[in-house]
Amino acid sequence: MKNLYLIILFSLFFDISIADEDCYKSLSLECSKKLESKIEEIKKHYIHEEYKTDLWTVHTETFDKKNSKEWNIFASVNGKVTNGDRLRVRVLPRNIESCNMGNIITTFYTYSDVKNFSDIENVLIPAYFNDRDIYVKILSSHKFLAGNMIFIDVTWNKLEDLKSFFSKKNEVSLKLMNSKHLNIDEYFDIQENLFSLEGLDRALDKAKYQCIKIVNSRV
Repeated sequence: MKNLYLIILFSLFFDISIADEDCYKSLSLECSKKLESKIEEIKKHYIHEEYKTDLWTVHTETFDKKNSKEWNIFASVNGKVTNGDRLRVRVLPRNIESCNMGNIITTFYTYSDVKNFSDIENVLIPAYFNDRDIYVKILSSHKFLAGNMIFIDVTWNKLEDLKSFFSKKNEVSLKLMNSKHLNIDEYFDIQENLFSLEGLDRALDKAKYQCIKIVNSRV
């Protein structure tokens, strides 16, 4: 039930930034209509694919800002453990060079009753990703419904290197690990998520194409 519930809520949360500020914490019918209107407007000019289960898709996020250098293009896929915690590759349309780079980010939704999640913001913690030991950065935490949403920065890499990194695999897992200074169990009731890699290469190519298109439109 948790996954079914979150697939709608988390999709709304990540797109809600393009709606009015007052809709940030609201799931009202009025806010839903505003959101749908914004998305339909974006679809007229930029890539904004519908989410599909276990398939990478691409959408353009304007954040309601006129300066396209502040926009993001996301290639993403749902989580198999917690559906709404999507794995995202963020491409920034600042210039042509930046269109070749991707920032892997994700979220972990937790029902932990810890009160001071801000204590772990900007902290590096060990993790296991694609069969490798790495460190990830906890970016921020946000109270959301009955729990908290924790934003995680995994890595920055060239898009072509990401393709190579995930090649010959059907899925990838990300597991948060304990460190000497942080007991993961205290903050995260679910510490691992699993993601399909189907359509990843196509989505990265499409995100790059959209990024270049946006950059060139400013020339």
